[in-house]
Amino acid sequence: MTTVMLLHWGGSTLRGSERCLIESAKALRKAGYSVVLLRNDDCVDVEISPWVQEIVPFEFPEFMLDGRYISLPFVAFARAWRSLSRMVNSFQPAAIYSNGGRPCQLAVPLARKHRIPLVCHLHHPANRRYLYSWLYPWVDAAVFPSDYTRSISQQLAGVDGVVVYNGVDTDRFRPSVAKDEALRQAYGIARHDVVIGQVGALVPHKRPLVLLDAFQRLASRDSRVHLVFVGSGPMTAPLCSAVAARGLGQRVTVTGFVDDTLPFFQDVIDIHVLASVEEGLGISVIEGAACGLPSVVTDSTGLREVVERDVTALLFAPDDAAGLEAHLDRLVKDSALRDKLGDAGRRRVEHLFSLESYQQGIVTAVASLIRRVRPMTSSPSFR
Repeated sequence: MTTVMLLHWGGSTLRGSERCLIESAKALRKAGYSVVLLRNDDCVDVEISPWVQEIVPFEFPEFMLDGRYISLPFVAFARAWRSLSRMVNSFQPAAIYSNGGRPCQLAVPLARKHRIPLVCHLHHPANRRYLYSWLYPWVDAAVFPSDYTRSISQQLAGVDGVVVYNGVDTDRFRPSVAKDEALRQAYGIARHDVVIGQVGALVPHKRPLVLLDAFQRLASRDSRVHLVFVGSGPMTAPLCSAVAARGLGQRVTVTGFVDDTLPFFQDVIDIHVLASVEEGLGISVIEGAACGLPSVVTDSTGLREVVERDVTALLFAPDDAAGLEAHLDRLVKDSALRDKLGDAGRRRVEHLFSLESYQQGIVTAVASLIRRVRPMTSSPSFR
């Protein structure tokens, strides 16, 4: 049986790249491959274990010089190199699949040494310094979640590849037949409030304070609205402080980390927002649309590929709180428009963002890489 070795470095929660990793392993196993996973955190283990032959705890030390962030882990890197070499010799993979850019720093020279093709699934755009530090320009193939991410890769690193849109389980993420009011009640949200929500990590590029600004203007005129942020991150404290300082504690909910976002899409949120200035694609928008929610997103980056303007979503310029407020005001007042956008969004997800399409794209990319005849050298040929 042909073996594919998956490499993953990520956080301690299941986010977009971790979900992609699980579905990639599932797709490869269903296609007849044996899959071995090297990962730094065990958050994926429960869901991915049925689809992999073995899970190996593994750290991916990173050399990086980026302003005040300096990392020169010579000893750790040497140990990781020896460890990964032993595992490559043991499992004899036909291909190595790096789920993200960081593992490539170790995998690129090792893959060349062992003459194994390497594909990198670059989930998010990165700057030139990181791409070159990761040795990303010397991968053998690349997979991108959007044409936007692909264009950044071409521009900054000269690497082209295939676009495989992230997929969601449309049997699970689907409109609820009848909303369960219990979750709203648990957070003190009135039954008839129109709830605006943003689901995702609370990080600067997702601009939670821009959404808060827009909501504050709207809430000053309309007592029926409530705002929910579902997620946690470095912006949690500044956001909570801003909510308190503006006297919006009864109108804004910050949930913190939740194990499952689905109940919020189905039973709490009426209008889903993503105010990011940059997204590789925008998986939360796809999940919300699969649940029949209208979207309000920035007219930028990978988000343009998720939605269809004025058909599934309303778009506004990045950091334009006034433009966002105007769209929210329109949707709050027009439930028929919310339903129309939500229904169209669901159909778009079924057509473009199914798990089946994602899994087939990953299998095709890996099989093509393994079949490709490409001269390999004993060490990277840096251009």
